[in-house]
Amino acid sequence: MHEAVELLRDAAESTAPTGLLAVVEKAVASAVRVVLRADDSSGIIGDAIRELLKLHTQVVSKARPSASKLVAWMIKF
Repeated sequence: MHEAVELLRDAAESTAPTGLLAVVEKAVASAVRVVLRADDSSGIIGDAIRELLKLHTQVVSKARPSASKLVAWMIKF
């Protein structure tokens, strides 16, 4: 899971932020679904989710989505 986060972080350096934002949001949603059903006593999944959320803030600052889109995603999250 951490390897996937690293790939997304690397992509954030060279990929258009608008397209990457949707991918990061999907990754966050998928990771949250996993942690709800998995044993995360080691904290690996939770750490990955925290890193994805940090990445989300970085991509949002570059992509600059509309406030309504960002708020809608936050409410859904």
